[in-house]
Amino acid sequence: MNLTKLNCPFRWAVVAFLLLWFVSHAVAQSKPDAGWPNYGGDAGGTRYSNASQIDRSNVAKLKVAWTYRTGAFPHDAELDHKAAFEATPILVEGKLFLSTPYDHVIALNAETGTKIWEFDPKLELPYGASEVTSRGVSAWREKSGKSSQPCALRIFIGTLDARLIALDGATGKP
Repeated sequence: MNLTKLNCPFRWAVVAFLLLWFVSHAVAQSKPDAGWPNYGGDAGGTRYSNASQIDRSNVAKLKVAWTYRTGAFPHDAELDHKAAFEATPILVEGKLFLSTPYDHVIALNAETGTKIWEFDPKLELPYGASEVTSRGVSAWREKSGKSSQPCALRIFIGTLDARLIALDGATGKP
């Protein structure tokens, strides 16, 4: 089909259709239950999960499996009232990774809620900080590395005091 001979609105409709068809085919062929390694699910932030275990027929039957308390408060009397938990946990290799308002990074066993490790960045917050919030962490895997290799999985956090920290996903060490 020669798209240059079509009128402009119709040409864009065809391009949009082909793009949607390609994306839907790519999603349908992706790995099932691949996790949630980034904010928004994937590097593009699509917020799409191809997990199929929970659907409209059984979602109402869900029950709380476990609860985890971060212990983020109290921290600092002046800053605690500005703090908000706004992080989106990510799921990688059976672990949930999340950050607290004061940038502690916590790794939990996704099935049991048991803490695996916690990292404290020892923030140096300036007096009068405008807010205390962390949006979360992101993960990166060394494609050629073995899982047992140090830093094969890295968890990244941007801190309130303007640092970017990479942590070993297995141990929580920088």
